[in-house]
Amino acid sequence: MLASRLFSACIILGCVFSCIALDGYFPIGGQSGVWMLPIFALLSLGTAWEMSQMMAAKWPMVISNRVLFGAVVASLAGIFPILYGLMMRRPYPTDCPVGKLGWIVIGQFVAFMLLAIDAMFRYTKADREHGHDAAAEVAHGWLLSLAPIAYVIAPMSVWWSVLLHRSTPMESSQLGSLQLGATLLETAPAGAMAGMSSAATASGFGMAHVIGIVLIVKMADAGAYFVGKRMGRTKLAPVISPGKTVEGLMGGFVVAGLSAYIYYKAILPGLGISLGGTLWGPAVMAGLLTTGGVVGDLTESMVKRAAGVKDSGVSIPGLGGIWDVTDSLIPAAILGYLGVLANLY
Repeated sequence: MLASRLFSACIILGCVFSCIALDGYFPIGGQSGVWMLPIFALLSLGTAWEMSQMMAAKWPMVISNRVLFGAVVASLAGIFPILYGLMMRRPYPTDCPVGKLGWIVIGQFVAFMLLAIDAMFRYTKADREHGHDAAAEVAHGWLLSLAPIAYVIAPMSVWWSVLLHRSTPMESSQLGSLQLGATLLETAPAGAMAGMSSAATASGFGMAHVIGIVLIVKMADAGAYFVGKRMGRTKLAPVISPGKTVEGLMGGFVVAGLSAYIYYKAILPGLGISLGGTLWGPAVMAGLLTTGGVVGDLTESMVKRAAGVKDSGVSIPGLGGIWDVTDSLIPAAILGYLGVLANLY
């Protein structure tokens, strides 16, 4: 089981770092983040699909295909700033009244309305052919179908706001990142890190924030898992997730904090990327992300327990489904973005 987990994790990390390197060295249309679009689509739409599948198993009025359609519509609106830069060959305007987050709201609204129109036609047909109770099931299904779109797609779309966020690091650090590039290319792993440095510079260091947030969240997950396995005694939420312990959670906080300091205060400066920040910022960021990750994990566990399944899917050996990977990343997107805005690094 552990070997399968590690193997799948290595494959996923390999794909992610490959996209980061491509994004840094070969940006499509000069727009940072385009190479990350396939990963975003897989994680976001895959999670929404798996969530809708589990809900449909418990509540048959939920139609997964329609949920997926709404998720695609909402996702396209959420990535509009990236698409704008790709099509117009210039960065998304900072003075746009809609902003970046506004497109996420617009996408949610359009998706909800399209699904509502579809539900109205089905409601009318069900009422005529089977009566009021059958029609009420259609309305109930529409309401439930909004959950995967709102809970998954909206937060996951915030990752693009993190990517497009433009920090103001020291000018000497930008020169340092270019000077280190040639040295880092000597080995394959370091080459990937050089790609991160190049991508970070191109995107106003937003890519550095994305990697940092994901790293902290997943290190918190790993810390909680291994500490809980060896030292766990006190159940954290026995009804929802019997395997999680308070000791594991504490281990997650510690590992996340150490990871945050190492990343922001050692790895990034070593690559010539200095984002400034404060001495206590990484600790607060780690605390926020770990707490959000636990809430996201328990949320998925609650839905899985209601649906009577162990994993959200079987697409990733050793890890389960896509939602089993993104469960902690969903709340981390919003909390991480707020942390970046507050300079918690």
